[in-house]
Amino acid sequence: MQNQGYRPAPQKAPAEPPRPHKRRERLIQKKRIFLVCSLTAVVIIVAAAVAAMTRGGNEERRAYNASRQTFLDGIYVDGISLGGLTYNEAWDAVSKRVQEWENAWSLQIACNGFVYSTVNYAAAGIHFDYEQIDSLLQSAWAIGHTGGYEQYLSDAQRLAQEAYQGYIEPAEGSSGQIEYILQVIAENVYRAPQDAAVAAFDPANAEEPFTFTNPVYGRTIDQEAAKAEILRRAATGESGRYDIPLVSIEPEVTLADAKQNVSLLAMASTAIDRASTEIRNANIAVAFAKINGLVLENNARFSFNKTVGKRSVENGYQVALGYVSGQLVDVVGGGVCQVSTTLYSAALCAGMAITSRTPHSMPVSYISLGQDATVNDMRGHEIDLAFTNKTGGRVYITAGIEPTPSGRKQCVVRFFGQAMPDNATYKLESTIVEKLEIPEDIIKKDKDAKYVTYEDQKHKVSSGSEGYVVKTYLQYCKNGVVQSQTLISTDTYRARAAVYYVGVTPR
Repeated sequence: MQNQGYRPAPQKAPAEPPRPHKRRERLIQKKRIFLVCSLTAVVIIVAAAVAAMTRGGNEERRAYNASRQTFLDGIYVDGISLGGLTYNEAWDAVSKRVQEWENAWSLQIACNGFVYSTVNYAAAGIHFDYEQIDSLLQSAWAIGHTGGYEQYLSDAQRLAQEAYQGYIEPAEGSSGQIEYILQVIAENVYRAPQDAAVAAFDPANAEEPFTFTNPVYGRTIDQEAAKAEILRRAATGESGRYDIPLVSIEPEVTLADAKQNVSLLAMASTAIDRASTEIRNANIAVAFAKINGLVLENNARFSFNKTVGKRSVENGYQVALGYVSGQLVDVVGGGVCQVSTTLYSAALCAGMAITSRTPHSMPVSYISLGQDATVNDMRGHEIDLAFTNKTGGRVYITAGIEPTPSGRKQCVVRFFGQAMPDNATYKLESTIVEKLEIPEDIIKKDKDAKYVTYEDQKHKVSSGSEGYVVKTYLQYCKNGVVQSQTLISTDTYRARAAVYYVGVTPR
């Protein structure tokens, strides 16, 4: 057998070859037949392979041409297979899924047993951006549609190994509708808290003069917390009903606070002498009636003379013994100085700022030295007791005549107001720093024979008494223990000589 294209050089005619053995000839013939068959098979196989390759290429070409109008297999958006769909068909399929999702969630918003509204994703400010959908589909469409046939084959092979998954993310816009609904609910359910307060001040019940209104808790809703819960349910697709819990609003002033605001700040009492007449006691009662039940606002000023009024018969006062220039004499309104003294002592211990106070010129029997306060309303000789409320809050005063446990009468003044911190209280402490000697007796002639007539007769009008210089301190105490003290006054009570009258007529 000769190769194509190959030509051997010319030769002489060979001698006739020897005739081969018959068996050998048969073997040679079989080999020739086998070679012919083998070559024929190879040609058939090669032809088949070429035909197959041609046929496969044609199928890929046909798939490529068909894909020009549809998405490739293996492309998914939000779980929807877009393979074989046109762009418009894919848009419709994805849009339908989005609309189903938007309509799939709703939530009833209720509060205090009433349903106010039903909201959906739009109300929650959650929506889908259709421009985002278009952008996502455009990206998916670019797979297998960009770069020609070779790129198509590469994209198709890649999708066969791993599918393309695209997801649409919901966009958040304004949740103003929910905020508006919550505002309406808040306004509807709101109830303002009511502080505990003094309902009435009855000075007739001097020890417990107050009644109180109980505090009332208010209510509202936590709008921010409610909004967050609604958006959480929207994000998780949890439909149903949401009952917004009510939130209590505590009053600023509890009953305990209200009682603290009218705690007993101070009480002062002075015993009424058993020798005090009913008229004198009546004058005391008239003055106390002007003071009892007074309410002093913070920074308000109290004036004794203005409050109790002029001591006159027209104002209910009567003639009784009272101190005038150190002497006990009959005056209209006698006894009122015991009222001013008791009030002064209580005002000091209640923390009032004393702006005007004058001691008696001589000791009085019903209070310690340095703790008294005289008053006078005579024109040109006015003496007032005045103080200002500097406690920072309202002050209530009760004042009157009360019985002692032993049955005697006493003047009692109480101040009520904002309790001082740490159970703090004030008390007075007076100290005699100097004693003044009794002067020589004073002898007066009884020309009118009021006490005695003859020269050898002598009548004692008043006894002599020592004088004193007294320092008074206001002590600041915590739980009854003195922490500090402040000097508030240095008072001098003059020494007094004994006064005698002698007669002027010889025997």
